[in-house]
Amino acid sequence: MFVLDHNELKSALNTVIAYTAKRPSLDILKDIKVVYKDQECTLYATDLEVYIGYKLPVAIPCLSDEEIAFIIPEAREFAKSIKIFGNEIKFSISETGVTITDGKNVISFARKAITDYPDDTWVSGYGNTYPYKYKVNGIELHNQYQKIKHAICKDDTRYILQSVLIDCDWMVALDGYQMAVIPLDSTLPVDVLASSRMLDNCNIMGDDATLVSDNNRFVLTNNKHYIAGCTIDAKYPQYTSVIPEIGSHSEAIVFNRKEMIGILNLFMVQGLKKNPNRAVIFEDGVMSFQISEFDDNIVKSSLSNEIKNTKISFNGERLLNSLRTQFTNETIYMSVWNSDRPIIIEDNIAENGFHLIMPIFIDKK
Repeated sequence: MFVLDHNELKSALNTVIAYTAKRPSLDILKDIKVVYKDQECTLYATDLEVYIGYKLPVAIPCLSDEEIAFIIPEAREFAKSIKIFGNEIKFSISETGVTITDGKNVISFARKAITDYPDDTWVSGYGNTYPYKYKVNGIELHNQYQKIKHAICKDDTRYILQSVLIDCDWMVALDGYQMAVIPLDSTLPVDVLASSRMLDNCNIMGDDATLVSDNNRFVLTNNKHYIAGCTIDAKYPQYTSVIPEIGSHSEAIVFNRKEMIGILNLFMVQGLKKNPNRAVIFEDGVMSFQISEFDDNIVKSSLSNEIKNTKISFNGERLLNSLRTQFTNETIYMSVWNSDRPIIIEDNIAENGFHLIMPIFIDKK
């Protein structure tokens, strides 16, 4: 028997259940493995793409030094069930079953064979067997990832574009229509192409984490938690080839971030949310959006800045997402070359990088 703090357990479950499979080919991928060892408790979860181990403190340790391992079935439902539990949650394990109680509420289930759970022993040897080992800041990786995740491809059939490229001192996300590029404070002398899901919770590693790799897989760890997965064996698009040469464009368009967000939010309400692929036209400081292709009902709004001799069309939702998450300065610079070349958005804050959006071509007929 051992006891866990309710808040510690809830926090751990909220993190690890994100890595259980929602519609698994194997039912056990909906479960999590619990291991009690050396007065510490570790929760493990995997969907066979990403593995996570989350260590949490034990409020009252077990009297025996024996290692205990068991499986909690249907982890997402279990996480919902313990919300009503009190501060201390007691785990009692027998040869045939597990009982979890706070003295008032009780959950019981039969023990599954621990050998049924996917093998993750390849992770445990990362400290000695992996040839590449680098110090990283898990919090910085997470914060920078949050800024560019809006550009990650949502299409499940384009698996490579659902990944994130860590290219030495840059982090890159793209979906074929837009690209977000952001610098990293911690330069890594290696290129890593990994599932974006590995970065979803890498902030749990804190600011003193380690990235270890052997070219086929890599592990983020702080010797307490780990998130591990296989590197994606594919060639990432040559993202640098679509960036126009710096200094080759005319003077950048300058606008206020909050003002542009307000205009795009208006367009979203008027119909852009239902038709995200419909073009927003920017002409001489006037934003316009045609609500339907079947009529001439057009929503217009003007920027306060005077802008002349500019006409471009692009996906307004992509610009809105980047203004909300990637940029923090209120002054935004939009570099425009011509109507058929990419648009680059920046805010002159180096750590926010830049966002590139491909134009939408309007049928002039």
